[in-house]
Amino acid sequence: MEISYSSTARDLGIKSDIYRRHGVREYLVILAQENDVLWREAVKGRYRKFMPDSNGVLRSTVFPGLSLDTAALWSRDWPQVRACLEENLATPEHAAFVRRLRKAR
Repeated sequence: MEISYSSTARDLGIKSDIYRRHGVREYLVILAQENDVLWREAVKGRYRKFMPDSNGVLRSTVFPGLSLDTAALWSRDWPQVRACLEENLATPEHAAFVRRLRKAR
């Protein structure tokens, strides 16, 4: 994850190429000037943009339970940002992910 303000072209250009080359499966860029969030996932060697659900929530496919309420982020509703994350961390998918991580140790 990174926050981009004055270096958006570099953050979405050359850095994206570096991430792909090094096998980064997913990354998030907060585009501060545009009040936008770009969350990308590597699919067949190319990045595709995640689209928020009908509630404006972005969800990771690599880290089940990791989520971001974009409307709450831009309105600075920090309790809602946290509530969204906590709700998604309480899912069976996240619990299974944690179990897989523990077994991999």
